[in-house]
Amino acid sequence: MTNRTISRSLSLAAIAIVVSVAGMAYGAKGADKRAADNSRLDTKTRIEACTRLLALDDLSKTERAWALLKRGYLYRRKEKFAEALVDFEKAEKIDPGNPRLHRERAYVHYSMKKYPETDAELTKAIKLDPRNAWSWYVRGRVYTNQRKYDDALKAYDKALALSPRYFLAYDGRARLNVRRKDYPKAIEDCEGMLALDPYYASAYTARGSAYALTDKPNLGIRDHAIALSLDPNLDGPERDLKKLVEKATAAGPASGPAEFKQPKKGLSFSYLMTVKAKTPKKDEMEEAIGGLMGWFKKKRVPKPKFRAFLLREVAGGKDNLITIKPSNKYPNIDRKKAPVKEIDYYRALWPTILPMGNTGEVLDIEYEKAPLDALWPLKVGNKGKGTAKLFFVGPDPLTPPAKFFGCKKPGDRIPFGQINWTGGVTGREKVTVPAGVFNTLVIRFEQEMELVMMGRSQKRTIIVTWWYAPSVRWWVKRTQESGPDIITNEAETIK
Repeated sequence: MTNRTISRSLSLAAIAIVVSVAGMAYGAKGADKRAADNSRLDTKTRIEACTRLLALDDLSKTERAWALLKRGYLYRRKEKFAEALVDFEKAEKIDPGNPRLHRERAYVHYSMKKYPETDAELTKAIKLDPRNAWSWYVRGRVYTNQRKYDDALKAYDKALALSPRYFLAYDGRARLNVRRKDYPKAIEDCEGMLALDPYYASAYTARGSAYALTDKPNLGIRDHAIALSLDPNLDGPERDLKKLVEKATAAGPASGPAEFKQPKKGLSFSYLMTVKAKTPKKDEMEEAIGGLMGWFKKKRVPKPKFRAFLLREVAGGKDNLITIKPSNKYPNIDRKKAPVKEIDYYRALWPTILPMGNTGEVLDIEYEKAPLDALWPLKVGNKGKGTAKLFFVGPDPLTPPAKFFGCKKPGDRIPFGQINWTGGVTGREKVTVPAGVFNTLVIRFEQEMELVMMGRSQKRTIIVTWWYAPSVRWWVKRTQESGPDIITNEAETIK
């Protein structure tokens, strides 16, 4: 009896050990599957996870084909094309009817500029999955590179018929139409893309190339400049923009002082605003090393953290005060309500009344006028310094934020802080913005702002630079440096 009990206990223990080991093995397999499929991990880690999976003896055919396809895809991303093709070949023996396998192999051949092989793989992929728009899109690119423009056009048309919101297919067809010298069609395709996403840099590049070859080169400048603001890593727009700017004539006088004049009522500006991280300053040695490395590999520049198109219309003005009506160019896409309040400016540059939200509050800025007036007529070397007092003005009816700041009744002006500024006209510059090429006067101000809230003081420094164009009596570019970011506004269109 005792021996039988011991034997039974040993059997249960053995089973428990086997189950435990199997569970650990299954857990390891599951962890590797998740790691291989986790796009947040680096590519090397994901490849290693696939390799561990493929080393398992108990991997099913389906799991093995998946791991091979995944590792081949990751090798392709690392541009290890030979290794990728080996994995795809092994996967095909297990799962020959997988259209993704042929699409991945087509992408490898395309990257290696082996266009006949690419097309052969696409033919297999399309036979297995004829409604996949990507296959038709890549076929369009293959035919374009082989100068088979009619066949390429049919492929792009098919891709867009299957997926009407396919940006890359629009982009490919637009560039193809530029090659075919069908510029109106190219521009139409680009506008189709921008209707879906007004911040798609590649669409501006393609449309800019089309405009550059028509009788509207200024629109080419606009689109290439916008593309570079949205994605500074693009090479084509920078090269093409330089050529267009060399031929363009700058608007406005190149020299002489600029008298203050009221801008025309109804004048409308559209600005592209971008928020980017400031580039840290480098010493001479770092600059030299950076320049040397640039010969071998171009350093990628971070894209903007934020971008938006803003509209500013001159609603009126009297003497030195100008009233601007602000709005958003794409309020639905930005998912923000367009502001309806007006902004007052003193002599085109300095805001005196600023809306603080959509509930009625405003910030009233009282500048000392004499130091600002002394800068005009704008002339290089003019300098000044002064102060401005900040007041929070309560709306009617009072809102919770207004009550929080201490407003007792509508119209109460609550002291909010002070600005101490120094600055002046630092030079002249021919500046290129999307709206064109302008002769400008550069005005740079350094502001020490002290805000007082609930008895506590907070200080910060803001550096603002304007590029004032006398030809339009307003600024066409402005930068604001505060903290780690730099905010840039560039005129996109002026009407």
